[in-house]
This record gives sequence, structure tokens and C-alpha cells, in this order.
Amino acid sequence: MKKTLLITKNIPLEHRETWEKWFDIDMPADRYHIAEIREKIKTAHYLIACQTNVDEALLQMAPQLCAVNSYGVGYDSIDVAACKRHEIFVTNTPHAVTESTAELAIALLLSLVRRIPQTDRKVREQTAQWGIMKNQGFSLIGKQLGIVGLGRIGKSMARRAQAMGMQVSYFNRNRLIQGEEELLDVKYKSFEELLSSSDAISVHTPLSKSSLHLFNQQAFSLMKSSAYLVNTSRGKVVDEEALVEALEQSRLAGAALDVFAHEPQVHPGLLRSEKTVLLPHVGPDVLEVALSMTQEALEGFLAIERKETPHNLV
Repeated sequence: MKKTLLITKNIPLEHRETWEKWFDIDMPADRYHIAEIREKIKTAHYLIACQTNVDEALLQMAPQLCAVNSYGVGYDSIDVAACKRHEIFVTNTPHAVTESTAELAIALLLSLVRRIPQTDRKVREQTAQWGIMKNQGFSLIGKQLGIVGLGRIGKSMARRAQAMGMQVSYFNRNRLIQGEEELLDVKYKSFEELLSSSDAISVHTPLSKSSLHLFNQQAFSLMKSSAYLVNTSRGKVVDEEALVEALEQSRLAGAALDVFAHEPQVHPGLLRSEKTVLLPHVGPDVLEVALSMTQEALEGFLAIERKETPHNLV
């Protein structure tokens, strides 16, 4: 008998007929609301939780659930400890999103330093000034990029920044071995040293107790007033109140964010600032990436069905 796979939101799915040999797939035309999820979870064996919180209360309703996939690299919306108590596997899609997220981080950085959204708007409004020194930006060549979290995405970001002539330093919970640092051409710095020496900082650390509000008032006070912040990791890594204050007091040159503390709500101070570039969490929002994410999620579930350890086990 096939196991039931519940997907909380419509996602791209290639070769559905192949996967339906293994799973009875329940996927909405758009998305299931929480009341529908609570009803459907009662008979589900596998769950792809797209923008869905999975907590103890939901797990109590799911007596047959074997595994949950977060459909992304981050899994802070899933109570991993509760899943462990219920002997439910938790998986994510760490590999599929790597390159697209690094691409977006570079795009955000370029948009910030060359003020692309602001000048685009002025051209459309026919208020743009034309000529030398009228729309000055900031060159990245020779500048210092600090990367917080040198995992898969951070390393991909480093390669792209180096290709543009930037020098890369990093801070990580666990320092790389010397040979890997030399191979990647990156320099390790303490968090405080990274903040004070970087012309731009790109955040790629997962959300945890230690990274919650890692970028707070104290952190912003150590950064150069000419520095830029890019965050494509998790919104709560940044204290948004402190960030707005730093921007309004010109203690930071600008910030580009793809993630926010209370998505889809965005802090009004960030919305009104001319020093921000804001996107609605589109890092992995590329068709090829979505297809790969679905494939990675289902391959993990299939491994569980075969009594194997999934490669994407959290």
C-alpha cells in the first residue's frame, strides 16, 4: 500500500507519474490553509511543509507521520526536538538552493552599491539627473567582503565576490582548516574584527540560539558607516529595530534584505528608507531550483521508504 505524501503548497513536480508509484500525492492547486492541513495530516505519512510551521500541536494530530521536509535549506519553522520525540525524520533541501541564493546575494550587493532601484525609479519618474557625479555609487573592486557563515552558500558567494575583485574574509562557528582557507583564498577573522574591517557583509548563517539577533545595536556600532549589509539567510539573525536605527542615523550606508523577522510583514522603517533594497524571500525562487528542491525532498523520503539514511537528514 502506498504512503500518503501531503504537500502544503503547490510546487513544481517533474515526473509525477514516477513518484506516484511510491506515494499517494496530495497537493493543492495553490496552498492548503492551516485548518485543511490539520485535517489532512491525520492520515499523512510524509509532509513537505512549504511555509508551514510544524510544532508539537500539529504532530499530535499526525499518528502516521514518518518524515517532514522543510522545502528549503532553513528548518527553523520545524520543531526538530518535537519531531525527534515522535521519532519523525526531519529533512531539508540544502543543495538545490546554493547557487541561486549566492546569485541573489551578489545581485543585492550590486543593487545596493550602485543604487540601482533608486535610480531606476527616478528615471521612470523623469526626475533623474544625468551626467558625471550625479548618481554616484560605490566600486567593489579591491574592497573587503565579510561573510558570516561560510557554508555551501557562503563559499559560493565568496567565489562570485572574488571574481569581481573583492577580498574575502569570513567568520564561522567552526574555522576551516588552513588548507581549505588557502584553497578558497579567504581569511578568518573574529566576528568583531570582521565587522570593523569589512566594506560589505553578506550573511549566510543558519538561525539558531547563538545567531538570533547576531546583528544588533552593538554589532552595527562596530561596522563602518560606509559599509553595506546583505542578508539572504534568516530574518531574525538581524535585529530590525537596531538596523533601522543605524540606517536612520547614517551609521550604516545601506542594507539589502531578502528575509525578514516576521514575514510577510516588513518593518515600516525598512520600507520608508532610501538606503534599503527589499525582496520577498526570493532566494530559491527559480524554476530550476524549485524542481531540484522537490527532487531532493522526494529522494530523501524514498530513502526512508527503503530503510536507508536520507542524504538530506537534518
